[in-house]
Amino acid sequence: EATKQIMRYFAAAKSGTMDLRIQNAIMAANPVL
Repeated sequence: EATKQIMRYFAAAKSGTMDLRIQNAIMAANPVL
């Protein structure tokens, strides 16, 4: 499940459609990234 979330994060980051607030939320939830 964590891998899926990371893959979604990178896919969204590449497409440039991810909202900055979502990026911050993911980074806060996954400090490893």
